[in-house]
Amino acid sequence: MAKLTDNGVTNMEATDMNGDEDSIEIADPASFPPTPEGLAAFLSSVDGPCSTPPNSANSNGRDTTPNAMTYRATSVKIEAAASREIPVPVQGEPGTRIAWEVSVEERDVNFGVEIQLNDTDDISTIQEFIQIHPQSEDDKDMPSSCSASGQYEMESKSDATIFLSFDNTYSWITPKHISYIVTVTPPIDEKQIMRSKRAEKSLQSIANTLLPMAEVVATQGAEKRKQAAKILEEEEQELKIMESALEAKQNDIEASEEEAKKN
Repeated sequence: MAKLTDNGVTNMEATDMNGDEDSIEIADPASFPPTPEGLAAFLSSVDGPCSTPPNSANSNGRDTTPNAMTYRATSVKIEAAASREIPVPVQGEPGTRIAWEVSVEERDVNFGVEIQLNDTDDISTIQEFIQIHPQSEDDKDMPSSCSASGQYEMESKSDATIFLSFDNTYSWITPKHISYIVTVTPPIDEKQIMRSKRAEKSLQSIANTLLPMAEVVATQGAEKRKQAAKILEEEEQELKIMESALEAKQNDIEASEEEAKKN
C-alpha cells in the first residue's frame, strides 16, 4: 500500500502472488537412499532448474521474489480550474502489469492515463480522457461511468512512470476529490512457480510415504510388545514351577533330616 504525498505516493506495501495449479511430476522420496547424499539428491530433484532462488536478492540487494505493489489513496483533492497528475513508478520488465481503478466523490472529473519511459522524454497515452462521476440510484446499470478501471502491460525493459491524470479545468469554482488504487505486478518467474509446486507435491509424497511406514512400524511395535509380554508371562509361570519344585525338594530334605534324627 502507499500513502499520497505532494509528488505522488510512497510507503509501498507488497502482496504475494500465487501461481496457477498444475499437474507436477516428482520423484518418489522412497527411491532415494537414506543417506546424506540421498537427501541431497532428493532436494535437488525438488529444486529443479530455477533461475533465481526464492527470497534471494540481486546485485543491488533488491528482493527478486515476484510481488505486487499496491498504491492507494482516498479523498485526493483536485483544485477548481486545475489539473493534477499522480505519478506511479514502474520497474521496467517486459510482462509487468499495471492495473488501476479510480473514482470521484462528488460531481465529475475527467480522467486519463499516460506513460513515460524514464530514458526518453516521450509521453504516450494509455487511456484517453473520460468523464467519471459518483454513482447514484440512476447509475446502477452504468457502473463504467461512475469509476474508471483498466490495465496495461509493459513491453520494454526500461523503467517507466505511469501518470494518473485528472482534469478539472472546466470547473472554475468547485474542487473535486478522487480515490484510486494502482497495482503493479512484476512478471512471474515460471521456474520459481514450478519449484514451489514441486516442493508442495514433494511434501505430500513424503507424507503419503511415511504415513504407511509409520503405521507398519507401529503395528510391528505393538506385535513385538505383545510377544514380549507373552514371553514374560511364560517365564513367570516357569519361575513359579521352579519355585514350587524347589520348595518341595526343601521339604523332602527337611523330612529326611528329621527321620535321621529319630533313628
